[in-house]
Amino acid sequence: MRKQILFGVLALALVSCGRQPADLVNVFNGTDLAGNTYPGATLPFGAVQLSPDTDVNTASGYHYDHDTILGFSHTHLSGTGCPGRGDFLVTPGLDVVEPLPFSHSDEKARPGYYKVSFAKGITAELSATPNAGLHRYTFKGEGTRLIRIDARHCVGGWCKATEYRLSLDGSEIQGYRRVTGWADDRDVYLSAVFSEPFLSAEEPEPGLMEFTFADNLKEVTLFAGISGVDANGARANRVKETAGAQFDGRREGGRVAL
Repeated sequence: MRKQILFGVLALALVSCGRQPADLVNVFNGTDLAGNTYPGATLPFGAVQLSPDTDVNTASGYHYDHDTILGFSHTHLSGTGCPGRGDFLVTPGLDVVEPLPFSHSDEKARPGYYKVSFAKGITAELSATPNAGLHRYTFKGEGTRLIRIDARHCVGGWCKATEYRLSLDGSEIQGYRRVTGWADDRDVYLSAVFSEPFLSAEEPEPGLMEFTFADNLKEVTLFAGISGVDANGARANRVKETAGAQFDGRREGGRVAL
């Protein structure tokens, strides 16, 4: 009882000075050594854990010692020894899509929000709803603006996508993959749209799509819903949780939810 009273007093003190309990959270805790946690955006009990992947052989997809980001995928495990997930990797690029070197001094994260700036002239910001991920990419460098979505990518050395596909229905990106890893035959569906029109979409390999945008594009947001049931579920999640949303209006969701 005394502990409950003390917690209540502390919570009231935080609120009175304009802070939330989430402001005390360091989301990088456990990302070093064998902690196997990730710093990306998620909500309590959410199906989406949108986070950077630095290594396909790390259980959580992210290790603090690494200095290159492969992209940002929508599902991750936290604190486990066994690897898995890493569904639908999204990677921005200028002229070419490739792993992006980064510095921790250019990272910023808190519950429900992650941001990293790359020397190449790209800034990535991530936020999440229970069943959807929101990516905002800001381009400041010179070059052709590119974004790639990879349905084949997996986190963990023995996690493997046995089936995968990506397609377009108008401006909607539809995806499906079946993964064998921690759990066998896990199905995941994707429904995603960009806030800005793309000039072209190419599929250089099955399960890989690359989108080209105007050279003067400054900012684009990707709204991506997922479902373990079917394509209609992924679309319904995206529409329900992100329709009409602005990134800045959503990025405080994790801070308020805790």
